Amino acid sequence: NRQFMLTKRETEAVSIAWEAEYGMTMFNVINAYTRAAHDDSMTAEEAYKLERVAGMILALVKG
Repeated sequence: NRQFMLTKRETEAVSIAWEAEYGMTMFNVINAYTRAAHDDSMTAEEAYKLERVAGMILALVKG
């Protein structure tokens, strides 16, 4: 999370989402970020940022 410069609030949202998406694959990691982005408490900017991070992680995996 540090490398993506997430705020404390964004990091907490991802941690909560991770509990629902927990698993041993990158698919689970990416889904945790997108689930956090869809949380109703996230602003549009925060949601966009989390979706972008999920995309960056996917690009790293595909790379």
